[in-house]
Amino acid sequence: MIDSLCITVFVGLAMTAVYSNYFLILTSVTSLFGIIGASMVASVGNSIVTENVEKNYRDMRRFNFMYMLLAGWAVICMLCLYQPFVRLWVGSDLMLGLPEVVALCLYFYVLKMGDLRWIYFEGAGLWWKARYIVIAEIIANIVLNLLLAKYWGVLGIILATLISLFFINFIGEAWILFKEYFKNGRLSTFFADQALYFGVTVVLAVACLAACNRVGLPCIEVGHDALQAATGAAKVAGVNAVNGASASATSGVAAAGAAGIVNGVANPGQSKLFALAGC
Repeated sequence: MIDSLCITVFVGLAMTAVYSNYFLILTSVTSLFGIIGASMVASVGNSIVTENVEKNYRDMRRFNFMYMLLAGWAVICMLCLYQPFVRLWVGSDLMLGLPEVVALCLYFYVLKMGDLRWIYFEGAGLWWKARYIVIAEIIANIVLNLLLAKYWGVLGIILATLISLFFINFIGEAWILFKEYFKNGRLSTFFADQALYFGVTVVLAVACLAACNRVGLPCIEVGHDALQAATGAAKVAGVNAVNGASASATSGVAAAGAAGIVNGVANPGQSKLFALAGC
């Protein structure tokens, strides 16, 4: 909501519509992962109550590995198929550039990095401990949106959300989870695991993107120039349509008036006949 509002203010309503198309795809994929996470909440909560902390820590590392494996596969598919799908769906005139697509894929991946951590965070009942982190994330997101949108437009707004999500939400809540529940001093191991998964995903994503472009699947599209041209053409077409409609309406009124005058002048006897018939 904040991102769309900032894009509308700083970039324009037309770009908000383009961004919304991409964000709709992202939220659709996110909702699929949400089903997986929701199905794990009850079992994780039960394990937190019945099992010891060390077993839950080992389970979290295993679950996190499998979950990030799926997330890595999804983000690679998004990176390679975002642009071809959007061009097939709405046309090449309504496409973002490659930097914005990469930023959206990073945003999706960082969201998934925090999913397993949040399941254990929720199961341990640590919401109240994170109340200030949520407030700080919102404030940082708004401030960064205002700063970066002036220089980089849509890309700056996506990066603002990405920065606040990673440095405040992900790192802050992970620190609270290991401080308040696991208490084993292995937060660095958790971060190392995430860094390893991220590095492997980046390497595979670059390789797949290069392979897709090699075989002719146009994954790299720059849509800013086309969007500006389409916007300008739409404005010109709108002005021409208004002018054409005004001219047609004026011509129609003039024709109707002329027809009425001619009818009255050419048939004065007919008007008198109707008057006599009425008497």
